[in-house]
Amino acid sequence: MKSLLAPSLMLFCLILLVPPPAGAQDIEVAPSSPSQSPVPSTPELNPAADPAETSDLDPAFSDEAFLEEEDRLNPGDLTLSDGSLYKQYVFDGQAGQAITISMASNEFDTYLILVGPEGEMLAQNDDISEADRNSEISITLPETGTYLVIANAYDSTGQGNFSITIRK
Repeated sequence: MKSLLAPSLMLFCLILLVPPPAGAQDIEVAPSSPSQSPVPSTPELNPAADPAETSDLDPAFSDEAFLEEEDRLNPGDLTLSDGSLYKQYVFDGQAGQAITISMASNEFDTYLILVGPEGEMLAQNDDISEADRNSEISITLPETGTYLVIANAYDSTGQGNFSITIRK
């Protein structure tokens, strides 16, 4: 299992790395009941990472998906303290909004992290199942604010193409 560090380190690193996005858009959906409980800790972000490499989510979305993107983890991308590569996406969410975040790759083992408006990790997922190394988080957002999605490789050897989808 991937080693995890104290939540206070995550909050400190996020304050340094992720300024509030200027172009983030609100997404509105009907509330539903919570489907996943908060997770107490997260990996430490690399303090040398460039916050300019954050992607704002495109507000032009289909009936259910407000992000459907093909992307790639490459050497030189942002890294966590364990050396694993990641891309980050930010969006403004509403309290009670139910979302599902999915990350899939045929080239590496995926790992997803959702960070809340206060810098706390709300959820993480390594594998959907023993047979499926892709990642998925389903959650009802606990508060209104700016959320961060970290699309990560499970370990430092993971790189290549992946898809990420966020659905309401």
